Amino acid sequence: MKILGCDLHARQQTIAMVDTETGEFTEKTILHEGNAIRAFYAALEGSVVVGIEATAETEA
Repeated sequence: MKILGCDLHARQQTIAMVDTETGEFTEKTILHEGNAIRAFYAALEGSVVVGIEATAETEA
């Protein structure tokens, strides 16, 4: 299984992923241009769990 964490930004996504079977760790930044994001996620094989950063702004 792959566990993937995604930090979203306006023009890019920063991704950290670990394969729990092999121990392989990957970090990459993918720009929101063309089909780069779609191609990255479509190429993932097997079981994948994706965690997406969630934040909220509050007024003081």
